[in-house]
Amino acid sequence: MTLREAIEKVLIEHGGVLTTEEVCEQIRTKNLFTKKNGTFPDRSYVLFGIKNYLDDFEVTIGLKT
Repeated sequence: MTLREAIEKVLIEHGGVLTTEEVCEQIRTKNLFTKKNGTFPDRSYVLFGIKNYLDDFEVTIGLKT
């Protein structure tokens, strides 16, 4: 499974809206994707991974409170 497919699967299963941290946690929990070095993706890797698919994903940015 590709990173894009893993992100899409997680979002569909959770109603379409999650934080990048929640996406990462679900990918880890369900063992959906690992990087070539065998580690799970972090938030920046997930954001970088969808840059070519911005027509398929909506990204919202906000300040942490």
